[in-house]
Amino acid sequence: MWRSTVGRLLDGAAVLGSVSVAVLLTRRAAAGSRDNPIIKISGADDEWLLPLGAEEEVLVSGPIGVNRVVVSGGQAQVVEAPCANQICVHTGRISAPGQWIACLPNRVLVSVESVGETIDARSY
Repeated sequence: MWRSTVGRLLDGAAVLGSVSVAVLLTRRAAAGSRDNPIIKISGADDEWLLPLGAEEEVLVSGPIGVNRVVVSGGQAQVVEAPCANQICVHTGRISAPGQWIACLPNRVLVSVESVGETIDARSY
């Protein structure tokens, strides 16, 4: 009788441990795509995908000129644009998945996306 009680306790502990490990691995896998966001820079003719931790300056050509996009320090921003109102420049820096900057007159979009994220539709 003593052996069966100890055996049941050990079986219960093994099941609990297995479930705990499965839950932790599932949570880590789900969070993994958000831990490694990317910067997506789309121009009229080109597209760039950069890790958020990159140190890059990208010149994006559009129908009215060139936008200068800087990715640095885990953030991205448009620092120069050929458009009149400069809304894309004044938007500032982005760093979280789902954030974006658009220069509509020049057809340039800068966005932060999760690696596993899918986008159904996007309009400019």
